[in-house]
Amino acid sequence: MAETAYFKKIVLTTELRLSNGKPIPWVPAGWNVGVLETSDALTISELSKYAEEQKGGVTIIDKATFDDLKKNSASKSPKQEWMPGVSTTVEQLQNPSPKTKSEKPSKSAAADKPAVAKTDKPATATGVFPPDK
Repeated sequence: MAETAYFKKIVLTTELRLSNGKPIPWVPAGWNVGVLETSDALTISELSKYAEEQKGGVTIIDKATFDDLKKNSASKSPKQEWMPGVSTTVEQLQNPSPKTKSEKPSKSAAADKPAVAKTDKPATATGVFPPDK
């Protein structure tokens, strides 16, 4: 059996697969970061190659860093603050709410728009002047 190795991956939403097609089972550690503890020789070999080539956001970490990331994952908010309407909490990802049908706009939506005044003069953009005559 191979020695245990520890890895970290940033941008956990970008999936990596082994050469045999199996996905790598990252453990979420918060803020789109995942960690992995493995003794599988194929996984260690391929993830070490990714880390060496600086591909896939994979880095090799030590056991202390692995334990710290895993321990502190509960205190890191997985909610995306940059998109208030989008949440990536584990509960919502595992049990998504059923999609609701959005209401179609009424056919009279055009009648609800305010009237635009029409002029005979050409429109000019801000900061753009018409050519001199």
